[in-house]
Amino acid sequence: MVAQPGRRTITGMLTAAGMAGVWHHSRAYWFFGKACWCVDTLGMAVLGLIVRRLLPAGSPLVVAVDDTLFHRSGRKVHGTAWFHDDAAKGAEEQPGRLGQQLDRARCDRQPAVP
Repeated sequence: MVAQPGRRTITGMLTAAGMAGVWHHSRAYWFFGKACWCVDTLGMAVLGLIVRRLLPAGSPLVVAVDDTLFHRSGRKVHGTAWFHDDAAKGAEEQPGRLGQQLDRARCDRQPAVP
């Protein structure tokens, strides 16, 4: 998963990906807003595609992930909860912050993707 720290819009995502004139934005809004999909399954499928295309078979893969807290909140934001943010100024005084936290991840070999 890649974080985009600025304004987060589907139209902006399509523009950044070079898909603005290729794929109508209503399809992306439907996918992210109404379709039933699992971010974990999608992430593993994308990782499998990347690994198969970029790495020779059997070569090691090391993935480093930062567990920085993404300051997002709202009733409809998946995974929002209270987390301790060690990187925040005055973190020792703050018991926690509301946001999303993407925990540590490690992938050292090709993932099993159906």
